[in-house]
Order: sequence, then structure tokens, then C-alpha cells
Amino acid sequence: MNYSKSIRNFAYDLISHYAKLDALSGSYHYKLKDISDFDLNELVVLIMNENDDMAFDATSPNNPWYEKKMLPALKRHLLLAPDKNEEAQFIIEWREGILNFFLNDIEELLNNAISEYNEDQGCNRSRNSYYEEGRITVW
Repeated sequence: MNYSKSIRNFAYDLISHYAKLDALSGSYHYKLKDISDFDLNELVVLIMNENDDMAFDATSPNNPWYEKKMLPALKRHLLLAPDKNEEAQFIIEWREGILNFFLNDIEELLNNAISEYNEDQGCNRSRNSYYEEGRITVW
């Protein structure tokens, strides 16, 4: 997918902050689980702000998480509106559902950013046995 320069720059900034140099491979790697939810949600918002269709899909039944988590959380929230714990749970479920909807996009952006970051840092590809063109393992 084609992302704007501001989205690509944000992904690059995330990589420059969270990536760690692997001495064995001689290149930088990242683990998605190490990137804060706040930062990942900010990346999602940037994508949603630039693509209304994706934003719609992420918050609709087109999202596989909608029926499993998001709609039940909405129903509980509406039924138990004054309950602050339920309100917090509703927000958590919706954030998770939307974030999960965008995971492939996030991985694509971060994988492209880590490749660019490794080039910018002058990492030696020949020493990097874990490197695959255009894809870095995310775990």
C-alpha cells in the first residue's frame, strides 16, 4: 500500500527509537511487542486520518474483531453506562480491535522502515543471516 511521507516518517521514528542492534547479524531488529501501545495507536490514527475507507472498515463489521470483541463490548458499555470499569474495558476492546485490524499495515510500514534504517546505519547485509529483502521477522 502507498503511505504518505508523514506516515512513513513516523514508522521510521518508531524504528529509530525501538530497534536494537543485533551484534551477531550486524543489523537492527525490532520486536512489535516492545513498541508501546500508545505509539502503535498513534500510527493507526495517522493511517485512519489519511484513509477514510480503512477507518470505516476498522470500526465496522468488516473488521474480524468487531463481532468477537468490539460489538459485545459496546453492548455491555451501553447496558452498564455508569460503570467506570465497563467504560474502561470498552475502550480497551475497541483499541485492541482496531489495532489488530491494522497489524498487517503496521508490519509492512515497520518492515520497510527497519530496512531503510539498517541502510542508513550502514549495516552490513552480508553478515546478516536473518535479513530477507523487504521483510524482517516480527515476534
